[in-house]
Amino acid sequence: MKEIYFHEDDYCQIELAPIENEEYIKQEIDAINSFSEQHKAPNGIGWTEMYMRKEPQCTLKDKLIGINEFEETVGNAIGKYDEVYTGYSTYREKCKNTNGYGDDKVKLFVEHNGGIITHIWFDFLLADDETAIRLNDILMKITERYDLLFVHWPWGFYSRPRIDDGLFNTLKGASNELRNRLKEINDKKEKKKKWWEIWK
Repeated sequence: MKEIYFHEDDYCQIELAPIENEEYIKQEIDAINSFSEQHKAPNGIGWTEMYMRKEPQCTLKDKLIGINEFEETVGNAIGKYDEVYTGYSTYREKCKNTNGYGDDKVKLFVEHNGGIITHIWFDFLLADDETAIRLNDILMKITERYDLLFVHWPWGFYSRPRIDDGLFNTLKGASNELRNRLKEINDKKEKKKKWWEIWK
């Protein structure tokens, strides 16, 4: 049995949403940015309060996308897992009415009720160009049939993949930025390690 897991905090943090929600998404991104500035922790690490996003005016369920027709759309482009689990730390539980797709680069989760999709979200780490290419291909495949918005709440970013010719460059740019950050972190670790070797 092939299993796939997502941390409960990642639920719908990178999601597909109805295009009717574009104005709502803009307003929420602005509100989140403002709230974050106002509630930064005194030590500069984290925040003192948590922002709860408002409910959108239109839900994915309202689009009446059937889970079977969705699988027909993505079936040849992305593999499917047998079971989906979520949780935190060492706690895990099996998800009901949730399908999991993907590979080691990009994971896609689809929640459904009565055969109708209610939520679609992703899990990925843009640590290389291959992941950016894979994500872009999946987004193009889905939005070719369903005109939806790609929303990355942690980035404060959204796009309409069907008409956004610059989306791939955005994803590739984010990948390059992450690689540079990871390199900086590794370089700092190596410097500390060298100093420790000297003073041992």
